[in-house]
Amino acid sequence: MAGSRREIDALLRRAWTFVDGGRAEPAAEHFDQAIALAPADASLRLERGVAMYKLGRFEAALESFEQALERSPEDLVALNNRAKVLGLLGRPAEALEAWDAAIARDGERAKMHLGRAEALEALDRLEEALESARRGQALDPKAPEGDYWLGRVLWRLGRDEEALLQLDQALTKRGKYFEALRERARVQRRLSRLSQALQDLVLAQTVKQDALDVNLEIAELLLRMGRAHEAMGVAQRAMALDQNSAEAWRLKGRAHLAQQGEAHGHLCLGMGELLDGRHEEALAELDQALALDPRLGQAWSNKGVVLNRMQRYEDAAACYDKALQIDRAAITVWHNLGTLLINKLGREDKGLACFREVVRLDPDRWFKLPEHIRSRIPAP
Repeated sequence: MAGSRREIDALLRRAWTFVDGGRAEPAAEHFDQAIALAPADASLRLERGVAMYKLGRFEAALESFEQALERSPEDLVALNNRAKVLGLLGRPAEALEAWDAAIARDGERAKMHLGRAEALEALDRLEEALESARRGQALDPKAPEGDYWLGRVLWRLGRDEEALLQLDQALTKRGKYFEALRERARVQRRLSRLSQALQDLVLAQTVKQDALDVNLEIAELLLRMGRAHEAMGVAQRAMALDQNSAEAWRLKGRAHLAQQGEAHGHLCLGMGELLDGRHEEALAELDQALALDPRLGQAWSNKGVVLNRMQRYEDAAACYDKALQIDRAAITVWHNLGTLLINKLGREDKGLACFREVVRLDPDRWFKLPEHIRSRIPAP
């Protein structure tokens, strides 16, 4: 039964409140309730899709846009949004078809041709991408996006000086255009203009301080420029953004090696390989670190983790023991050894002794232990 417009509007307001708070599930529930009151209204499904898009729920957004198009096949906004989301989902062939459908409906919108250029570039159809980018730029010559896409595609085609001119134009129109700054830095780097590339990346970083890739690119560039100490600091900043970034660990390792910190360099390189799941390579790097410094406790600990993942449980336990001989206060190592002894080697008494040491070193850890272990260890 169709609901009143007042009921629907109240549900939509509530839904957008949840969207503003970053809460996807309750937002979706309220949109669904509104849609149930007016199931033939394509605009409600379109609005739901926009909300899911804003929340980064691209699959849910795509579903909503497609449902809107089932009810209103000519809706240009839904056609445009569906194409955009398909690109974000890494489905460029489908995105291209969607952009073509939108352009067939209205071919005079610059952003649609630029979206088409993006899909073609992802498919490595670069000459066609260049043509679409030119069409998009011609339709809106005052906007910087056309210049950006021309620059990007020209760079992909190896036409660096032309790319640089286009990216310069984009940045003249919008001084802190993040994507254009990154792209111009790539062009400058390939032209061996490293100082200019660094300037662009540092400026891009002021626009998006938490952009992990920019930090990684800056660290890589600093290493190429022989500024290893600064590269180390930037790699550390990248690791603060994502402790599990394999590339950040590798860059930190290379910075150590460039400063004669060989043992720590191989330790960090090993961590990078471990995070990428390359266990044999990780083991080789950690063995190099330990050959240089047998007292490097973190290398023994990380080697234990690698061997555990390789199902070499006795060897892993021996490495954890080595790490604890160097640092008896290494809580994580006690925890890892206890887990290994109980879950893989069936040595419950020794494993529980490890967890008792964990609790002695950090009493609050008792509350975080699995129930089957916590029940067998006295509360602190």
